[in-house]
Amino acid sequence: MKRKSGDERRQHARCRARVPYRLVWSGGALTGWTKNLSISGALLNHERVPEDFEEKAESEEITLYLDIEDIKITAKCRTIRAQNLVLSGSTIAVHYTSFLSPDVEEKYLDFVSDKLSRTRR
Repeated sequence: MKRKSGDERRQHARCRARVPYRLVWSGGALTGWTKNLSISGALLNHERVPEDFEEKAESEEITLYLDIEDIKITAKCRTIRAQNLVLSGSTIAVHYTSFLSPDVEEKYLDFVSDKLSRTRR
């Protein structure tokens, strides 16, 4: 069976966005900047993904805190992929399972939708 590439497996468009984040799980926390966002998840840049991260974080729900234009966004999520790459840097892909509140989710979706509409012009 042919393995799907990134564009084929994505369900939603992504927009480039450099937003500060804090990712928290039972074994620790990471901080850094997002690489891109979509309505269903985010790709996070990090200097190096800790070795025990995949084992612990992939088996539990984790919390992502984003600071978007002075708006605090809190989302529960699950890890899709975590990679330590030598040349392009380490990344963690997360998929949102829920937001702190409907208001927070609406603000996040408005931000991403606005960014996506600007890139399509």
